[in-house]
Amino acid sequence: MTITASESVCAMRYAFGCALIVLFAALASACDSEGVVFARSELVGEWRVNQESLERLRLEEELKGVLASVIPSVILRQDGTCSAKEFPIADMGQHYRVIQADGKWNVVVRGEGQRISLQFRGYGGSLLGVGRGSRGNFIYFYFGDPDLGRRLVFQRVPQRVDR
Repeated sequence: MTITASESVCAMRYAFGCALIVLFAALASACDSEGVVFARSELVGEWRVNQESLERLRLEEELKGVLASVIPSVILRQDGTCSAKEFPIADMGQHYRVIQADGKWNVVVRGEGQRISLQFRGYGGSLLGVGRGSRGNFIYFYFGDPDLGRRLVFQRVPQRVDR
C-alpha cells in the first residue's frame, strides 16, 4: 500500500490539530485550581456556559449535533432546587442529549474535592466539579473520560442589582 503526498499532508494536519486540542485542554486545566471548596452561597445563582469551551467542544464530531445551537445554563437556588436550560446530559452510555428540566442540587465532598450533584426529574443526574481560575469561579463537567479533556465550563452570571 502506497501513501500519496496529499494523504501524508492530511494525516499530518489531523495529527497537528489533535495535538493542539490536547495542548489547549492541558493548559486550561493547569491554569485552574480544582479541588477548591466553595461556600454554598458562592454556588447559588445562574451559571452559563463559557463560550470558549463550547466552541472547542463543537469541533468534536460526536458532540457537534448535541451542542450545535445551544447555550447551556443551570440555576442553583438557595433552597436546593435547580433549573437547567439546554443542559447536556448522558443518555445511555456515551450518547448525550440536551434537556430543560427542574430538579434538586446539593454539594458532595469526595476524595477529589467538592462536587455539585444535580438530580433532574425524569432524567437522572449529573456531577459537576468546581474550580477557580484567572476568570473567577467556575463549575464544569466532562463528556466521557476526563483524560480526553472534553470539559464544558460554566461561569456564574453576575447578579443585577435593582435600584
